Amino acid sequence: MPLSESRTRRHAAGSLGLAAAVLLLAALLVPGPAFAHAALEASDPAQGSTIPETPELVTADFTDRLDPGLSSLTLAAPDGTIVATGGVAPEDPEARQMVLRPPTLDMGVYTVGWTAVSADDGNVETGSYTFTIAALTPPPTTPPPTTPGATPTPSASPTATATPAPSPTATPGATVPASVAPSPSASPAPGGQGGGPGAEPIVGAIVIALVAAAAVGGVLAYRRRRGAGAA
Repeated sequence: MPLSESRTRRHAAGSLGLAAAVLLLAALLVPGPAFAHAALEASDPAQGSTIPETPELVTADFTDRLDPGLSSLTLAAPDGTIVATGGVAPEDPEARQMVLRPPTLDMGVYTVGWTAVSADDGNVETGSYTFTIAALTPPPTTPPPTTPGATPTPSASPTATATPAPSPTATPGATVPASVAPSPSASPAPGGQGGGPGAEPIVGAIVIALVAAAAVGGVLAYRRRRGAGAA
């Protein structure tokens, strides 16, 4: 075999090997539909959340298109009993959401389990998450800070006792008004019948004289009647 022909064949084989290596490397580096997986992207109720009552729906969203015939969603009660099942939402045009409608649920921790089968390559992914139904407790109220040294206000004030007003004290040099001014006595007119001190003996003497005259007249009249009766 000529030397030039041998060299040509070796060169062609090396080129084919290099091209195959490049194609293999490109296939490994470039992602394609065959390597897609349906992973959980979001959920409602959210994973690990606490809600006060039964949700209307339980939904789970995935990163890839799901196979409706093979993908499923389940809801388990705190004791592990399956209380509801669901699948791919028929109204989702992208077929990436699964949904179920739960019955009325009691308080407790519930587990959502899912099986997601990719519609592109049939890859199967499974998983689960929990949420809790419990009464929400309001945050505690913080009492207002107390000012140091502040005196608490009493709830009720004692009834004040009336203090008698002190008697007014006469101030030196001040005139105290009299409550009632006495009326001055009327002075008798001079020479009147009620007269001064010299009129009382005269009146007494006149009265004595009249009484004596009456007595004398009475005696005389008695003697006359007696003398007339003796004759």
